[in-house]
Amino acid sequence: MIAGELQAMGNAHETRETLIRTLHGVLERDNSLSQCCAIRALEKLDARDSLSLEHLIELLLHPDPDVRTDVAVALGRMQISTAVEPLVRNLEGDPDGEVRIEVAKALCNIRSERSVEPLIRCIREDGYPELDAMEDDEPYNAGSEVLSQAVNALASIGDLRATDPLVELLKDEAYEDLQESGFRALVRLDDDKARSFLLEQLRHGNRLARRRALQAMATLPASEETTGTDPSPELLNALTNALVDQDPAVRSYAARAISSTRNPLVVVPLTMLLADPDDGVVTEAARALSKMPNHEVIDRLHSLLDEPKPALKKGIARVLGEIRDPRSVEPLSQLLATEDTALLYEAIVALGQIACRGPEQHLAELLTNSEYHHTVRVQAALALGRILASADTGTDDAQNEADDSVEDPRSVLTGAVLDTDERVRHAAMAALVELDPEHGAQVLTGILYRAAYPDDDAEPPSEDDATAPAGDEAAVADEKDPDRLAALVGRGTPETSTLAAILANQPEQAPVTPEETAVESEADIHETSTRIVAARLLGALHEPGSEAIASLISATGSSEPELRREALDALGRIGDKSALPVVLQALLAEERDIRLVALDALARLGIPDDAHELLANMLHDPDPIIRERAISALGTGDDARVNAYLIEALGDGDLGVCRAALAAIRQGNCDGSISEHILKLLFRFPGELQQEIGTTLARLRDTSATPRLLAIIDDPEQEEFHWICIDTLGHLHGRPTLLAAQ
Repeated sequence: MIAGELQAMGNAHETRETLIRTLHGVLERDNSLSQCCAIRALEKLDARDSLSLEHLIELLLHPDPDVRTDVAVALGRMQISTAVEPLVRNLEGDPDGEVRIEVAKALCNIRSERSVEPLIRCIREDGYPELDAMEDDEPYNAGSEVLSQAVNALASIGDLRATDPLVELLKDEAYEDLQESGFRALVRLDDDKARSFLLEQLRHGNRLARRRALQAMATLPASEETTGTDPSPELLNALTNALVDQDPAVRSYAARAISSTRNPLVVVPLTMLLADPDDGVVTEAARALSKMPNHEVIDRLHSLLDEPKPALKKGIARVLGEIRDPRSVEPLSQLLATEDTALLYEAIVALGQIACRGPEQHLAELLTNSEYHHTVRVQAALALGRILASADTGTDDAQNEADDSVEDPRSVLTGAVLDTDERVRHAAMAALVELDPEHGAQVLTGILYRAAYPDDDAEPPSEDDATAPAGDEAAVADEKDPDRLAALVGRGTPETSTLAAILANQPEQAPVTPEETAVESEADIHETSTRIVAARLLGALHEPGSEAIASLISATGSSEPELRREALDALGRIGDKSALPVVLQALLAEERDIRLVALDALARLGIPDDAHELLANMLHDPDPIIRERAISALGTGDDARVNAYLIEALGDGDLGVCRAALAAIRQGNCDGSISEHILKLLFRFPGELQQEIGTTLARLRDTSATPRLLAIIDDPEQEEFHWICIDTLGHLHGRPTLLAAQ
């Protein structure tokens, strides 16, 4: 076995070497399209041998700018340090602006100190303004973009030689649009002169410069000065002074920047900022204080909730929710009596984030009061669910037993699924599921059952019928169209076919009704949107239980197509195979969307042996989307017949179907004969599927196509196909997982 593996590895190495030699030959040809593809293929192969690099570097002098651009990109991504000097030559002398831009990006990736001086020259020469005269048809200023990329490259390299030229550049008001990247570069350089310039901008720069300097300090700290616990007095003084800047935005950025120092000395000036006249600044200061270690700020923030300004209180409530300190529950709960809807909303959201006991009764009252805006009631439902989910239910039950006048918040939440406002119903259902998945599933199950059987006098089905589809629609359809059912069953009988037996033994009655704990009410729970949400939530549960599955099966017989779709999708996500009969029946539906979701559900559930024939028939459906989903579903199985279906789909005239077939192919569902059919797609859809074909062959660990593709590349009479073959080979062999496996 070891000998076989070694031989395979040897063969892989020889194949790679042959491919690289062929690509070298392509680079010497006079065909720019093929050359560009060969360059990208060598990059995918990570070809770092001296001959490959020599060829690539020589192409930086190619007359076609597209070739030069692709070479610069490849050398940069591969981080080839030996290419620095040739790249610099193009940076300073290439006639094409796009090439110079990509060269600057490449130098940024390579990060060689040898490129620092040329990049500095680029900055001092204004990014080569002569480019703008050369590029009259360009939609952008190439010289400015080269200059911007040169600044980024110097920041990436981090050489202190760049400080002076960057400072000189940024002092010029003509380059104000480069301040953002330039200040970030100076923060990264982090020497005395860079810091001094940034501090000077904080003191005397214009409003935009002050903002940008603070932004750079807050978001890209690069030294102990800005990340440690001991900032220099000069820096601390400058940041503190910025806290009283006349521009509110500057004060906000200063709060962020000063909090990034993590120094306890900044707590005092930040706390003083809580008295700022601008509500947004106060909120930012509060947020900054919340991130500081070893200090007490919660009480101070609580006191701000007593201020008369609603906007300020909203911001503080939001910050308290982000902090999630249980001590904030009581002061935030006091806001629940406010008449300001926006403030009430923020308080409820914050209490839900903290999720601690205390406000349940008040939240329950808000939830049941239809006079409040639906956004308030929705958040009350969600917050109530989170609080109850994180609390000790035993304590609450004891309290309720002692005070019969207090309604159990859990019951209030359950009752809200029957609210007259559908948005509140939806939120209550989601909260119940989060609070108690088992109880929530019972409630949702009750909603779906009543949706299928709204008549209270309807005879309840028997326990034995729990897996039967609801309603008589499917049976009626089968009676009207026996040929469709025959197509589904194929030539099998109940005695010889599992699928035929499943369909033949479907009971006429509907599933059993849920337990008495399910929702009972005269409220309008039959509204489609509510039932759809119930089905969607059930589908998200890992183990919703047999009753929930039965209710979803029941809902697939609904007269509402959208509910049927959601129920089928939920059944597929749950993955219980008892849903197979109704999913298979849905494949016969007249509605296209029903068939599509049924195909997706079937792919998740697993395809019964006898269902292959039906899916194979769907490969002839006039709708290409149906054919796509059918082959995707078939591709989930490892049945020996799948190979034939995949080959059929690969011959489809629709590009999407072929793409879906390629995605479905893997080692377990096909044999070696499929490779030939895969390769045919290269030339049926030229320029469309090289990546998919290459990655599919790589997934199959099938390199048998390589000699054929190389032969086409060597044939000058097939030059129009060379670039396609090169691109495919790049995707096939440029994957380390494939080479390691071989």
